Amino acid sequence: MKTGLVGIGPWGQNYLKTIKKIPNIELKWVYSPHRKNEKNLPPHCKLVNDYNLLLRDNQLDSIIISTPPSTHYELTKKALLAGKDVLVEKPMTLFSNEALELGKISEVESRVLMVGYIYLYNPVVLELKKIIDKGKIKDIGGFYFNISNPKPSRDDIGVMWDFAPHPISLINFLIGKKPIRVNAYAEKLGSKFENIVNLTLTYPNGIRGLIHNSWIESKKERRMIVFGTKKKIIFDDLSEDKLKIYNLFTNKEKILPIYNTKSPLELQCLHFLECVEKRKKPLTDSYEGYINVRILEEAQKSLKINQEVKIDYS
Repeated sequence: MKTGLVGIGPWGQNYLKTIKKIPNIELKWVYSPHRKNEKNLPPHCKLVNDYNLLLRDNQLDSIIISTPPSTHYELTKKALLAGKDVLVEKPMTLFSNEALELGKISEVESRVLMVGYIYLYNPVVLELKKIIDKGKIKDIGGFYFNISNPKPSRDDIGVMWDFAPHPISLINFLIGKKPIRVNAYAEKLGSKFENIVNLTLTYPNGIRGLIHNSWIESKKERRMIVFGTKKKIIFDDLSEDKLKIYNLFTNKEKILPIYNTKSPLELQCLHFLECVEKRKKPLTDSYEGYINVRILEEAQKSLKINQEVKIDYS
């Protein structure tokens, strides 16, 4: 697969490093308005500041978009209409109607459209999904996810749009349902946008998803707890022992081994490659992208009116 990468900021650099590891993906173009990371490009890859060069290349199979969310809609639309398969980073768009439109375009043009929800390609999460599906955590009552970072506030979106797509996609994936209501509370502490957000997602079966997002913590955290009546599971993405099961009655813990050593981003890129080559529907397709954006839209509405709102997906 010949691909082009749009954006070589911090996350684009991660794509750059990952693509180099995958023999069947050839990075042919990189589109970026600046040249500060030019030395990191693989041989025969061209760095350009004209997106149309990628769109006009008939030998280019796909485009990976890793740019600010406000640019996703236009860049993705142009790529799909130019006959390219697309992997676009989360959030897919900033408006759900735009996400729906991109999904329809991908269907009309027979193009693969995949959204980068990296946690759904994490081997630890896939193991956790098996545990839940087998009923080893009985009577799940809720999820708590803390995704925080001591980082400067962004000037384009708030922390909810930056961080919440990951826990939203993850909880939906683990229980196989969409939330029906959302309640959100936020603070702007010396920032243009919200830099602390707490979300409560309510699912049809009564399960709650509690999400804490922050840019003002003293340390980085990526930690989720799944609560059952007898056990709880802790998934700590930054810990050496990433997955633990606790017995709530004995307080004994069991560390679960994870045997797949590939990084989640590499597995995500390999899945995109497979979908392009075999014309498969991605695990994180455009509809999943739409669902995620729709939830975020309603969460933003909840912030505005300061009360819980129902989520209408129609």
